[in-house]
Amino acid sequence: MTEPRVVAHREQLWWLLAEAAQLEHMIMCEYLYAEFSLKNGSGGGLTAGQAEAVGRWRTTLHEIAVQEMLHLALVSNLMTAIGAAPVFGRPNFPQRSGYFPAGVQLDLLPFGEQALRHYLFLERPEGMELGREPAWALLHERSAFLTHRYAQTTSAHQAVHDAHQRAAVITAAIAAHVPVGLLPSGAALAAGDRH
Repeated sequence: MTEPRVVAHREQLWWLLAEAAQLEHMIMCEYLYAEFSLKNGSGGGLTAGQAEAVGRWRTTLHEIAVQEMLHLALVSNLMTAIGAAPVFGRPNFPQRSGYFPAGVQLDLLPFGEQALRHYLFLERPEGMELGREPAWALLHERSAFLTHRYAQTTSAHQAVHDAHQRAAVITAAIAAHVPVGLLPSGAALAAGDRH
C-alpha cells in the first residue's frame, strides 16, 4: 500500500485532480477504442453466435467506458468544489509512464489478449499481482468474483443511483473539511466561520 500523500495547498490539489482527470479521460478512450475495434455483426464475416458474443463484449466495453466517464465527472465535481475549472484535455497516445505514475502505460489497443491484460492491470485491486496465465483465465476468475459480488445488488440502475448518492456524500464531506485557506475567494464567504 502506498503512503498517503499530504496535500499542502489548493494548487497542489488542483494539479493532482487535473492529472486524475487526464488519466480517467485516457482510460475512457482506451475502452472506447477497443469497443470500436470489434467487428460489427454478421456482416464482418462472423457467425451468428460469434456476432452475439462480440455484441456482449461491445456492450461490456461500452459500460466500462461510461464508468470511466463517471470517474471523470467526479473528478470534475471535486475540481469545481475547490474553485478550479474542470480539465478535459489529455496527452496524446501512447503514454509510456513518465507522465503518469510508474507502471501506468496507456495506448490505444484493439480488443484482444494484450488489451485484456492491460485492462486487468489497470482495474486490479491495489497490491494484486497478475500472473502469467492467459487474460481469459484471469478475466473468468475476476468475472466470477464480480458476479457473486453484484448478485446482491437489486438492479444495475439501483447500483448506479447508490454510487451517485455515495459520491455526493463523499464530495460534500470533503468540501466541508477543506480549510478556508484552500477555498477560492468566493467560496470562503459561503464557508462562513469554518476554520
